[in-house]
Amino acid sequence: MTDSKIKDVFSKTEGTLIQNGNLPQNARKAGKDEQRRLLNNFRTDNDDDFYSKLALIVFFSGFRASVVEKKKDTILKYFSSYKKAAKYSEVEISRMLTDKQMIKNERKIRALIFNAKAFEDIVSKHGSFRQFLLSFNPHFPLSRERIDDLRLELMKCLKYLGPATVNHFLTDYAFPVLKPDRMVMRVMHRAHLVKNEGENEYEKAIQIGNRIAKLNDVPIRYVDSVFVMLGQAGEANICRKTKPLCEICQLSKICNYYG
Repeated sequence: MTDSKIKDVFSKTEGTLIQNGNLPQNARKAGKDEQRRLLNNFRTDNDDDFYSKLALIVFFSGFRASVVEKKKDTILKYFSSYKKAAKYSEVEISRMLTDKQMIKNERKIRALIFNAKAFEDIVSKHGSFRQFLLSFNPHFPLSRERIDDLRLELMKCLKYLGPATVNHFLTDYAFPVLKPDRMVMRVMHRAHLVKNEGENEYEKAIQIGNRIAKLNDVPIRYVDSVFVMLGQAGEANICRKTKPLCEICQLSKICNYYG
């Protein structure tokens, strides 16, 4: 697809959200401000900050964002310190599984304990988790070089990080990727930006996201949030899985939902 067509798709996506009151006129500026904040977080977050961010991402995987947000404080009560979590025994696991405010998913809880121990090893070898990330490329997160190697290593050494969730983590620290979740892939597929919504098109989606970001002089994180907003329940909820609101969507003339 040509740059002009890609730019037009994104313009119509933004236009739909602005038209229906889901996106303010100054959203691009806010997106750039957020990008600066995320870059600063990457430079200043400590090891526990990185760990707790990953802990939340593990719970977001496969769960409604609204459910995880409601339980966020309880999750972080247990998983804000990797050194503490690495020492959890069956006693602590039982306590979490009987906590009415906790998401009672034993596999994810055990995965986070495993990840805490992996964090200990990483920090022991590299001095900090940030230095581990920078060992792949000292110019992260502003560079794309060796991102593939970093993603593979993160998925190898940490549980519950897959092809989508590993990008979720990197997106939260302003790396030049987007999170190819079901909303992003749905919108991109219906707008003919990717061939299908499967994992085999994730990298293509990220490439398209970077093209859109460059063409519009916006962070790719902003591109991600715009596509998510169009399809996510609780946001615009226009490009939903079934019965999309095509009559108010500016992408309707090119959308392949009915095709």
